[in-house]
Amino acid sequence: MPAEISAPPITIYHFTQWKAGSQWVQGVLTELEPERILVPSAEFSDGSIFPEIEPGRIYSPLYINRLRFDESPLAGVEHRKFVVIRDLRDTLVSWYYSLVKTHEENERVVEHRRKLASMDRESGLLYLLAHPDFFGLSMVSSTWVQAADTLVVRFESLIKDPARWFGMICRECGISVSEARLVAALDQRSFDNLSGRSKGADSSGSHYRKGVAGDWRSHFTPAIADEFIRRYDDLLIRTGYSPTVI
Repeated sequence: MPAEISAPPITIYHFTQWKAGSQWVQGVLTELEPERILVPSAEFSDGSIFPEIEPGRIYSPLYINRLRFDESPLAGVEHRKFVVIRDLRDTLVSWYYSLVKTHEENERVVEHRRKLASMDRESGLLYLLAHPDFFGLSMVSSTWVQAADTLVVRFESLIKDPARWFGMICRECGISVSEARLVAALDQRSFDNLSGRSKGADSSGSHYRKGVAGDWRSHFTPAIADEFIRRYDDLLIRTGYSPTVI
């Protein structure tokens, strides 16, 4: 009797926004499926170019909004996908500290870093809040959050109960993994192991700052809050977060 031929694994896309634990999620997926992970180039991650898709691979992370995805070659490949979004207020603060100190330098980072060096924190956060780069970042959550065919995971939920939510990601994406193996992967790639600190311990010199939700309250002034409300509170509420109140 001929041996049963198992179906090849399906292609998986991990969509996300900046500062939403993308390297952590990629690390956990790498622990679970090391032979399938394909880390996209910077140009591929942001949707500037699209190389030929390799079926069965796990592409992580992809900072691409739904509109760009729908018109790209990625959509034409049989796949499963999930997206991780984050409170845009915490995203803004995390992005600010990343640009000031920790992010690997490229042309855009150098430009932002040079400008931020001449500003106090309030001015710097207001500068980033008004920048087109932050609007582009916000397009990820605004275009994916209502997608009926996509598992949407909030970063805040992921860090609060990683076993539950990574389990949901695995089930959604057809990754067969035992509970024990998932727990081991999460332990290996935990925030504490990655950062060398426990959650809540600040370190502006680390790419992993605090790993907690709601840190924005320690950084928003009334001026920042007012500007955020004017520009993004409607989107924030649509994506399931509470309104900005100082």
